[in-house]
Amino acid sequence: MSEFRRVFNIQPVVLYKDDLFELEDIIKSDLQYEGVELTIRLDIDEDQTKTISSFRDINFSINNNLNGMRIEFINGNRPYNAIYLSFREKGADFQIASSNQTWYFGKISQLNQFFKKKRPWYYLITKNMPIIAGILPAIFAFGITFYWGKEYLPLIFAILIALSFYVDYRYTKNMIFPYTKININPRPESELGLELISVVIGGLTLLVTILSVIIDKYK
Repeated sequence: MSEFRRVFNIQPVVLYKDDLFELEDIIKSDLQYEGVELTIRLDIDEDQTKTISSFRDINFSINNNLNGMRIEFINGNRPYNAIYLSFREKGADFQIASSNQTWYFGKISQLNQFFKKKRPWYYLITKNMPIIAGILPAIFAFGITFYWGKEYLPLIFAILIALSFYVDYRYTKNMIFPYTKININPRPESELGLELISVVIGGLTLLVTILSVIIDKYK
């Protein structure tokens, strides 16, 4: 009997407690056998990991997001079915293998729909951040050259360059717009979170700086 196997990339995703329960139910659904458990490894920090067989078994609390998570589900009997999921700071993917074609394509559809629903509001920013981080400073640098000698405009573009590097630094350190955000606590009422707050504060700071420069210039 032939085996179907493929790896799928997961777009930026945010998962909280109820989302993890839903993910577990999707993985375990449509089974024709019993007694097969998940192996879930939670990377709490650089030095601490925990291995559980169900998200509903979690009896501890973590204030911060997980550093990563791996899920393994294997049924070695016939039909052979396996799911592997890996969530890291800067990427995530899942692999499905099965000798049952119907189960294989059905599970792919279920997981793709699930992860599509769990995309954060900023997922397009995260997905394209390497491009954004490269293009914006170049555009702002061109602005400095083009408007050189034009009052305060070169300074504004210089501030924009500094701000773009600052945002990229925070992104690189996973402080804003994280690719994967996994939290075993209930989802907060506001899903915009600190990422939006950081963007707003940065934008207001930039605006105040520009206004201060203009005011000083025309005093």
